[in-house]
Parts: sequence; C-alpha cells; structure tokens
Amino acid sequence: MKSLRALHALKSLRPTTMTVTTVPSTHPIAQQGPLSQTPNAQIHQSSDLQYQRREAHIPKSSNENEPLYVLTLFTDKKHHEYMTGLRRQWFPPHLLKVDAHVTLFHALPGSKLAEMKQDIGTIAAEAKKFPIVVDTKGVFEMNKGVGINVSTSGGGQYKAGRIRRELRQKWERFLSKQDNNKKWNAHYTIMNKQDDQEEIKKCLEYLNEGHANHAGTVEGLSLWLYDKGRWKPNEVWKFMDRPPPSSKSAD
Repeated sequence: MKSLRALHALKSLRPTTMTVTTVPSTHPIAQQGPLSQTPNAQIHQSSDLQYQRREAHIPKSSNENEPLYVLTLFTDKKHHEYMTGLRRQWFPPHLLKVDAHVTLFHALPGSKLAEMKQDIGTIAAEAKKFPIVVDTKGVFEMNKGVGINVSTSGGGQYKAGRIRRELRQKWERFLSKQDNNKKWNAHYTIMNKQDDQEEIKKCLEYLNEGHANHAGTVEGLSLWLYDKGRWKPNEVWKFMDRPPPSSKSAD
C-alpha cells in the first residue's frame, strides 16, 4: 500500500507552467534589482516597453538606440489652439501626450538628421504660407477613434501632400514602411484608442454639428524628437509670406 501511495504522489507532481518576461539588461527596471522581485505589471507598464514600435513604423536605417523624429505642419496659433481644444476634449485623458497635429512623417531616423534638416530647409525656403481648412465633410471614424481630414478647399490638402511627396522621394531609401506609403491624407486625430463605442459616437455627433469647422494658415514645418510617446520640439522652419520676387526685371 505504501508503494502504491508513493506512485500516486509522483504522478501528481506535474510540471508547473511559468510565464517569463524578459527585458534588456540596460532597461531601468533591470537595474533596480532582480526581476524576480519586480512585479510583472510594473514591467509591462514601463514607458520604454509600452512605446516599442511595430516593424512597419521603424526606419530602414534604424537601430535599437537611434532617436526618432516626427515632422508636422506648423500652423498659426489660433488654429492650433482650436484643434488642440477638440483633441483635449475627446482624447482619453490618460493617453493624451501631444497637442493636435498634422503629421507628414512619423518616424524619421536620427542618424539622418543633418541631411533631413538640410532638405526641409531647402523646401521651406521656397514655399509660401497656405490656407488649411477642416469641416464636417472631413470627419471620419477610424479604428477606436475619430479624425478630420484637411479639406481640399484652399488647396491645403494638395499643398501639404506636395511637400510630403518631395521629401518622401528624397528620403525613400531610409523611410519606414508607414512613412514611405504613397497614399496619404493630411488629417487631425481628435480621438484615438477609445474602447467605448458610445464615446466615439458622441464625438462624431459633436463634430458633425459644426464644431469641426475651422480655418487657419500653414506657416511652416515643425520637427519633433519622439520620446516614449511624448514629443519634444526640435526646430521650426517658417514659410514665406509671399512668393519670391521674379528674376525678371519690371518693365
């Protein structure tokens, strides 16, 4: 009987399934002490890991430690504040880290910073300010969110697209798959990462009541350093107030 009981006891000792979470040795959490003493929740909520980018969002030239930059339109203060007000009203507060923006490129490699700044400066020196218009016609529902396309009225959508196209052609060899996409629409993201479908519906209704209507001026381009979900301003290039003077002498 004793030997039979011992056999049953051995059969009951099945291997225990373990979930192992690994982080780089250079990660701040790893430097705090043994991972066995660190709650898994703290590891998964760490900002470094939370903002790891998908493969399609990583530049071709990028390495693990390379800083990334974002290029956006730079608009007049009144328009910027209005669109930011909409975003702050509807974006989930715990996820809101940046103001309203129209992004031209999402992940530009820091290793190409000098080259990119020269190209941006060249284009900005030859560009002039242009209107930017948003209205209810541009309101659209996105996955877990709401956006507003820049209107073709005033040429804003076309002119922003032309600037992006010129830069994309110059940078094609190192852009991420996302940034190298030829299909692009200038737009504002008013709400994103919202799990509550009712909130999305309310936002759509609010914007379609006329609150999406606003006009401003694109005055230049802004470059930002991407830092764990937050953006740090790097440089602004201003456009001209009027076209450059003709090289032909006046009669």
